[in-house]
Amino acid sequence: MVDGRTHSTKVGRSLSEDADLLGGVIQGSVIGPLMFLIFIDELVDILDSFGMKVKVFAHDFKLYIILES
Repeated sequence: MVDGRTHSTKVGRSLSEDADLLGGVIQGSVIGPLMFLIFIDELVDILDSFGMKVKVFAHDFKLYIILES
């Protein structure tokens, strides 16, 4: 559990109330990118088992399904 960290979201001029963070890695941390890659790697394998294709680049990925008629 992460203690003492909160998150809020701003859209235009509206700002949400603070919400307590219950987990996660601090942005800019050394281990953050490694944890992201581990999570994405497992997610790609799971999605592939359902016939979904994923293209991964840096911190972004595209999900698609090939349909044949």
